[in-house]
Amino acid sequence: PPPAPALCLQLVPDDLKPNLIRAVHYFMERDTWVLDPALSTERWLSAPSHSGSGKQYSHFYFGARLRRRASYFHWNVSVPVAVLTSLSFTTFDLENLNDKIVVVLTLLLTSVAYKLHVASSLPQLSYLTRLDMFTLFSSLIICVVFVADVGFTADTAIAAPVIGSCWAVGVLAFAAVCCFESYRH
Repeated sequence: PPPAPALCLQLVPDDLKPNLIRAVHYFMERDTWVLDPALSTERWLSAPSHSGSGKQYSHFYFGARLRRRASYFHWNVSVPVAVLTSLSFTTFDLENLNDKIVVVLTLLLTSVAYKLHVASSLPQLSYLTRLDMFTLFSSLIICVVFVADVGFTADTAIAAPVIGSCWAVGVLAFAAVCCFESYRH
């Protein structure tokens, strides 16, 4: 008997209906990710030269865009890092230089350990995210406080407001960028 004819499925886009995911609210990870309801689709036939038998095969691609909800990381990373960094300013009120050094270095080690712990729960990327920049800025501020405590023991009345102002501007800039990004999406 002759072979049965091959079944052919042809996907034809309907320009009157957009490609949408209709059940976005059933998405299991919706607390962590935002699923864009629009899908990107593409269909094509393979080149006969890509097949050992010289046949063409149908290909279909579809993609969905995901965006991570950042609020979890802002509350669980940014706020604790900001608190740790803000605590370093308490050393300007300490009299003993050894106490200042112990407090600032303890806060610096704590912030580095916290950064390493948080980094283990985030995807490894080849670029710095806003959160990375904020934690690095926070560590830099703690280091500057350390240098001010050790180097300017007589002039902390000048150093504290200057460093504090830089810290406040950095935190406000970070908060403004994060609010703008969440409003934009």
